[in-house]
Amino acid sequence: RREPLGSGAFATVHRAVERGTGRTVAVKVIRARESLPLSSSLHVDAEREYHLNCRLQKASSRLSGSTEAPPPFAQPHASFVTDTEYCMVLDYLSGGNVEEWLAAHGEPSPTPSGPRVMREADAKVVMLRALQGIRTMHKLNMAHCDIKPANLVLGERGDLNSIRIVDLGLATDLSGRSQATNSYRGTPQYFAPELVRACRWGRPFGPAVDAWAAGVVMYKLLSGELPFEDQSCDGLFRQILEWQGGFFW
Repeated sequence: RREPLGSGAFATVHRAVERGTGRTVAVKVIRARESLPLSSSLHVDAEREYHLNCRLQKASSRLSGSTEAPPPFAQPHASFVTDTEYCMVLDYLSGGNVEEWLAAHGEPSPTPSGPRVMREADAKVVMLRALQGIRTMHKLNMAHCDIKPANLVLGERGDLNSIRIVDLGLATDLSGRSQATNSYRGTPQYFAPELVRACRWGRPFGPAVDAWAAGVVMYKLLSGELPFEDQSCDGLFRQILEWQGGFFW
């Protein structure tokens, strides 16, 4: 029996109980559609995401050299295909994401009726976990391309040290060279300038796009707001491309 936890453009995540062990797991389900059958690139991308999870788990353990903190990625357990679905079985992360944590446990903003903010000590823990995962991906010549609070999930409720980076569906294999794309990948508010140029004009980008996104995450945690916001993508991208450095809140 599967219980839906959340859904995106191409996949739904369910909570399920593993037969035999009774262990609670998360099952990410990519369902075929008429326009994107499982035999298409959608299946290939899903298979790639699962095997990337496996590689990152091994690399994280090797790089950390310690068992005190869990690797910053969800442990993959299995993958399988049905006639209509591609499924990957991962650790069940019960603590919610950092965006939800901020809304529930953040401190009141210094400004009246302002958004909730995170204490610097807590933000430090979040950023260390996120950067640990980003470093591991970059060691494998991979860029995540969608670092944001919603993709930083707590393994245990209330424990920021248990954060994992999730949703590797947009991860890009850089293979020692910059990549170019003409399609949107990730969340525009967290785009680095070179990712804007890649989406708009097919320019190359590299792993630094994750470092930029991590900086936007830190700004969001400490101020409660995003540094770049606009109702249109054109306006948002103009702000990002024209930014000269320096923020105040």
